[in-house]
Amino acid sequence: MATITNTHVKTENKETIYKISVKYKGKRKSKNVKIPDVWTKRSRERELNRIAAELTRQLETGEIETRKEKLEREQKEREQAAKILTVKQYADKVFLPKKALSLAPKTYDSYVWTFNKFINPTFGKMNLEDVTSEQIEAFLLGLDVKYTTMKRFRAILSGFFKMAYKKGTIQVNPMDKVELPKEKKDEGTSTEPHSLTEDELRRLLECMEQEPLKWQCYVYFLAESGARRGEVCAIQWNDIDFDGSSGNVPVTVGKSVSYLPGNKLFIGKPKSGKSRIVYISRETANLLKQYRLEQSGRGISQWVFAQDNNPGQPMHPDSASSYFQKIGKKYGFEGLHPHELRHTFASLAITNGADVVSVSQILGHKDTSITLRTYSHANENSKKVAFNTYLEAIGK
Repeated sequence: MATITNTHVKTENKETIYKISVKYKGKRKSKNVKIPDVWTKRSRERELNRIAAELTRQLETGEIETRKEKLEREQKEREQAAKILTVKQYADKVFLPKKALSLAPKTYDSYVWTFNKFINPTFGKMNLEDVTSEQIEAFLLGLDVKYTTMKRFRAILSGFFKMAYKKGTIQVNPMDKVELPKEKKDEGTSTEPHSLTEDELRRLLECMEQEPLKWQCYVYFLAESGARRGEVCAIQWNDIDFDGSSGNVPVTVGKSVSYLPGNKLFIGKPKSGKSRIVYISRETANLLKQYRLEQSGRGISQWVFAQDNNPGQPMHPDSASSYFQKIGKKYGFEGLHPHELRHTFASLAITNGADVVSVSQILGHKDTSITLRTYSHANENSKKVAFNTYLEAIGK
């Protein structure tokens, strides 16, 4: 049942406020609605009735709370929070369950690991209110980890205590006063991502001719597409447009493979959250056709790079990293990692005149500014190439 009342209150924008009250099984909900004075009586009544019907439906389905229900819920939350005294209890019962709703499974698992491995052994048994900024700073500075890892731990703790503060579980947020020193950089240390030179890349690709066909295809695919290792592991045969034009072959990158603890397969979206098109050469596409025939002898698989002993599952990205370490030692590429081929693709493309926007789209960066920051050195070289091209054009 709905009651609509004209409150006789007019706004500065020549509107009249109406109060809509609905009732359902003893529950009541009210809402004030502004209606322009220029509306006809019929239009006004139709809109008010529509809003009243929608309000009733929401009340019936429980989509909205009455004031009483909201007060009861908040009281229960306060009572529950009062029972949660320690850092570990709050993490296990409040913080981590809420994060599980918003984080990717692999990221969530890293949160759980961080609490179990680092935070809980230090703060787990302490009351939330007793944790001080000095203790947190000492904890972070005492970690035997990289500076980037320390910053990540600080971010996790910031989110943790911010949630406790916003919910009223603690009265002061200790993270407000936590400061970390600036990262020390060795003089002359480059912040550019490591990539291969043109000659090194050519030599690596030549070396791959001696390797199994599967790994030839995987390395060529990485080198030509600029894709991440997990994205390449997630490529399916129907993602490759073998029947396209006679030139470069388009491939849809729309998934990424990762494995959670317990070897649990997780197939999610790429890091950017969007699908994109990359390209491979016709020569690599022909090699992939050969590999597909070889693969079919072990069992039909939808995955281009499937597990050898289980064709129904995509290859583990860590298998690629292990293989790269192996061929790195074998052929003299110390510390070789799949991600280096992604950096190599971007650096060589930009240095040799490719526009940053196109490279950014191929890499799947959310913003070209990421590409510019990451490959600033390559971009400086490309600007020099562009300037030399200009000088040649004017005869200097």
